[in-house]
Amino acid sequence: MKPRWTAAAIVIVASLLAAGYWAMHRDATPNLYAECSEWPPSAAAIRQRIGPPTPTGPSRDEARRHQFAKLLTTRFHDHNPPLAVALRFETAGADKVSLLCPASTEPWNLDRVATAVWKETQTAFGRPFDVDIFETFIGMGKVKVGELRPDPTHPEQARITYQYAKPRTPRLNYSDGGLLP
Repeated sequence: MKPRWTAAAIVIVASLLAAGYWAMHRDATPNLYAECSEWPPSAAAIRQRIGPPTPTGPSRDEARRHQFAKLLTTRFHDHNPPLAVALRFETAGADKVSLLCPASTEPWNLDRVATAVWKETQTAFGRPFDVDIFETFIGMGKVKVGELRPDPTHPEQARITYQYAKPRTPRLNYSDGGLLP
């Protein structure tokens, strides 16, 4: 009977220690994307650098888009820890942005970064942009995994829809015994 009580007491003490450790450290890990609009260069600094939205023609808008993408990419690359996020605008005239993120980025952080990009492009350019979310892999092209679109009934809100591609399965090549992608 005594060994059971001892084992039960050890389990209870270990559980309480684990719960206390979790409670102390769950907020100690910072969320990298919680305040990403305030990371340098901040959203206000980017808007100041690219200038106000003006209908001066497509060449001016292209230059502003390029500078905006470069500054926003720099924000994520220069943060500590750095994040390999990149931003690309579609061809002139299309209000679409490609957000390129590492494949290892957690989905909730993809949501935060995509939402920040959507809000900042909307503020900087005076109109909403669609955001296509891509995962990038070393040695491979980008893979579209999601879309951020304004809610049709509430344009000030956005919806993110994920469409993960099917994983590529290698095909067996019987002629040389190797695998083909």
